[in-house]
Parts: sequence; C-alpha cells; structure tokens
Amino acid sequence: MGALKKVGTAGFMAAVLIAGYHFVVQPLIANKTLPGFYELGTFMLQANAAEAHAAGPQGGAPRKIAVHARNVTLEETDTFVRAIGTGRSVRTTNLYPETTGRVTTIAYQAGDYVEAGQTVITLDKANEELAVKQAELELRDAIDQVDRYERLIKSQTISEVQLRDARTARDKAQLALEKAQLDLQKRKIVAPFSGTLGIVAVEVGDLVDASTRLTGLDDRNKILVEFVVPERFANEVSRGGAVELATDAVPGRQFKGTITALDNRVDATSRTLRLRAQVSNPEGLLKSGMAFSVRVLLEGESWTAIPPLALKWDQQGAYVWVARAQKAERVSVRIIERNSDSILVDGDLKVGEVVITEATRGLRPGAPLALEAHPGFSLKVPSGPADGSALPEA
Repeated sequence: MGALKKVGTAGFMAAVLIAGYHFVVQPLIANKTLPGFYELGTFMLQANAAEAHAAGPQGGAPRKIAVHARNVTLEETDTFVRAIGTGRSVRTTNLYPETTGRVTTIAYQAGDYVEAGQTVITLDKANEELAVKQAELELRDAIDQVDRYERLIKSQTISEVQLRDARTARDKAQLALEKAQLDLQKRKIVAPFSGTLGIVAVEVGDLVDASTRLTGLDDRNKILVEFVVPERFANEVSRGGAVELATDAVPGRQFKGTITALDNRVDATSRTLRLRAQVSNPEGLLKSGMAFSVRVLLEGESWTAIPPLALKWDQQGAYVWVARAQKAERVSVRIIERNSDSILVDGDLKVGEVVITEATRGLRPGAPLALEAHPGFSLKVPSGPADGSALPEA
C-alpha cells in the first residue's frame, strides 16, 4: 500500500514537471507569450480602462456621456379610408341647336375658353332676318294706326270698338316681332356659362337639327369627384371633411379637396355610402372623367411622438432612453403608428420630455448625460438650467 502511494505521488510530480516545461519553460525559451496569461491580462486591462473612463479625474464623479436628443411631441394618428372616384366638371353640358339649319360659322375650336353668352356656332339665318324686318314693318304700321285712331276718337269719327281692335293688332304685331327675333336668336349657339369647349363635331356647311350634338362645354375651375366608402365609416364622414386626391394623369401631385355632399342612404346592395368632394383646378390639369385615388381623412387620436432614431429594441421589446434630471432612464413603449419622420408610441412619456437619439457610448440606467440638440433641431430641457432656456440649434 505504501509502495502504491509512492508510485502515485511520483506520477503526479512527473505530470506537473512535464506540464511546467511545456507551458512555461518552452515558451520562455522560444520568447513566446504564455498561453492563457495573455488573455487574462488583456481582460484585466480592459476592465481597468473602462473603470477609469467611467470615473472622473483622480477617481471623482463619473464622466458624462455626450448624447444627441430631441423633445417628445404630440401628434395624431393618420386615420383615413381609401376609395376610387371619378371626376367631372363642376358644370358640364352638351351644345345642341334648337332648330334645323346649315352651319355657317364656327367661332371657336376644341380647348378654347369661352365666356358665358359668347356665340360658338352660327346657322344660316337669312330667312329669320327677313322675318324680323317684316315684323318690324308690321309693328310700325300697327302703332301708326293706333295713333290715328286715338286722335279720331276725340272727334267721335271712329268708335271705341275700332280703337280697341287697332290696339289689339298693335299688340299682335309686337308679339310677332318678338317671335321673329327669337327665331333669329336660335340660329346662334351660345355658351350658357363660361368654360372650355370640347371637340366640335360638325363642319361649316353641315346640316344639323335639334338632335345633333355640336360640342361639349365644361367649367373646370373646380372638379367634383364622386366615390363610395364602406358603411362602417358612414358616421365618421361629414360635409366639410378633408380629402386628398391623386390621379395617374398628373403623377407626383396631390390635390386637396373638401366633401361637399353625402347621399342620404346607404346602398343596400354594396353596403356603401356615396360621397362627393370638390377640388379646385386653377391650372386646368384635371378633366372630367378622370379616375382619382381618394384618401378621406378621419379624425385621429393623439399620442406622444418620438423621432425614429430614438426607438431601441431588445429581448424585452421596444424602449427609449429618456433624460430625466440629466440622467439616462429606460422607458418601455408600445408602437401605435410609424410615419416618415416620427413614431407614435404609448408609454410613460410626457410631451416636452427629452429622448436620446444618439450616444457616444453605451447607456445604462442612471448614467449622467451631456445633452446636445440633434443636428438640425432645437432642444429644450424641462429640468435643465435654471433659466429654462432652449439649447441652441446644432
């Protein structure tokens, strides 16, 4: 038993000597770093450096972490409903002749703007002009006859019946003249309101009648767009509500409009409500019949908003770093809506609080902060300097 102990002790000592030669003596002879010792030393140096960096001069107060920050704002959710609509001019009509005739003049062409009352097309009118002249002569004779009878009645040369008949003839002549003038006026096709003409469908010399469409006329200063929304939004839309419209005919442009009319009932088949919106068209870019993509803006909810750079993630979810009393504090948040320049969140945040967007090194709860406004923005620190002044823009 003692011999076995001696053998075991000798074997252990031999193993120690072999290991020492391999891990200590041999690296020293070869001028190499001892295995394991380099990693241990590096770790200790890094730990000491981090501790020294966090501590102030001669082990004083910790150094502040320089950060960029912005204020929390209040924004509303972008609530809307999409629809497809068709546009038409605020006033539109087709021009037809009121009588049969042959086209003699065409004063305007497609795309021309005409004022209300201007003559667009004229039909042959020689017969009507003669009828007017004849009616004028007959009226003049009838008036002279009444004048003579009124002088003669004083001398009782004629009877009251003759004077009354003369006056009736004068009135009929007046009506005949007015009818002749009206027939002459019908030889002109005039614009009933100011607007832009469409393609003229006839040429000079064409014979037309009351069923011949001559051209179209649109008042395109404003465009009406009709569309439908699902019935669940029936009580969320109202006259005066805002809409945004876009069309492929004018790419890259967005037009602002206003709801001007709502139908008085929901369509029982499609379960939709028909609406009409009006949009100004001063440049004349929009035309009747165009298809529009419509966004009906609904009343949104107010939430605190942060810049996208302030939002962080880890295994526990979304959070932000907030500067409170010049120290970092982690606040968990829930995302409500993402926009291009802000994120609406729900969390322990107040409007005006300071959220950190960038930091020179890692943050930890309670870390002291040196706040600077995020480049391009101003920053006001609620619990900052005694004068409460805003930090200058970066």
